Amino acid sequence: MIESIYLKNFTVFDELEMKLSPSINVILGENGTGKSHLLKAIYTMGSLYRTDRKDTQIDESTVRETLTSKLINTMMPIDAKLWKLRKSDATREAFIKTCSHDIGNFEISFNFNSKKVSLPTSDSNTYSALDESEKPVFIPAKEIFFIAEGLKEVPTTTIVTYMKALHFDETYTDLIKKLTKPSGADLTISEKSEWVLSEIKKIVRGSFVYDRSGNLVFRSFGTDFSVNVMAEGFRKLGTLCRLIENGSLIPGNGAPLLWDEPDSNLNPLLIKLLVETLYALSEQGQQIILATHSYNLIKWFDLLFDEGKDHHVKYHTLSRDNSESKSIRIDSTEDFNAIDPNPILDAFSEIYDTDIDRILKES
Repeated sequence: MIESIYLKNFTVFDELEMKLSPSINVILGENGTGKSHLLKAIYTMGSLYRTDRKDTQIDESTVRETLTSKLINTMMPIDAKLWKLRKSDATREAFIKTCSHDIGNFEISFNFNSKKVSLPTSDSNTYSALDESEKPVFIPAKEIFFIAEGLKEVPTTTIVTYMKALHFDETYTDLIKKLTKPSGADLTISEKSEWVLSEIKKIVRGSFVYDRSGNLVFRSFGTDFSVNVMAEGFRKLGTLCRLIENGSLIPGNGAPLLWDEPDSNLNPLLIKLLVETLYALSEQGQQIILATHSYNLIKWFDLLFDEGKDHHVKYHTLSRDNSESKSIRIDSTEDFNAIDPNPILDAFSEIYDTDIDRILKES
């Protein structure tokens, strides 16, 4: 579980600290305010190492090299130059720090023309590799299920090269690895996770399974269909099912689920199910951090909120003070009605007001 992230002079951020809920976190903001950057920074910092285990220590040079590669391949700066991730008008080094209950605190920094990230100078620093079960899951905005199926027999190094050539960042490559992971015969799925799977399968009227030839297909009422012919919204829900079914997403193990625009390409009628699904996962101890532009999504979080079920939602809004400002600020609240600023609600209200004005003019 990630407790907080602190950014300084990183991409669009002068200085920002976000304290996270252990349950559900919803990040709002206009385009260009750094929502995806924030998700990717959290993901990068939690994907490779832990700092509180003493048994298998990794030398600092290896940690610096692999973290640099991960940050570059996830953020994809121009010419793959690390220093180009530093805020353009910054005069001092860029800095990222995360605090985690499960894997310890972690911090990196880099400056102008830095080729590798720097780590804190301390004799007490120790680093060890994370187990696969300890790593976060990142679902990017673009649906990737059908590409994963086509690449399941391709060597990992080839997949990475192929995806980079198409300008897909490493969150997509990592997700492909998780989607093509076989299901373990001894995997135990909790009752609430089973409910999530069953509800999604009811909505899409089938399930994504591997046939006898080892090909991923969509099976509905005894008939198999190509994954490619399925609606993208259904494939998005299928992605979540697959991650649960093969043990890539295990609620309660401490690793967060980061999801960039889960509502994209999803029919508004399915948003309620999505929120119910996320609530069910959070009730099992799954930390969820998502970014959205959808009024339907944030409103369903409000309408379905039930304090008696230990629901805990925290809203984080990224914004500029004005159109001329280059500085991004963050405002966090647990009260839906106190979200301020709320660009999603502002846009919805503008449509509503314009519609009312037209009706009044016509009457």
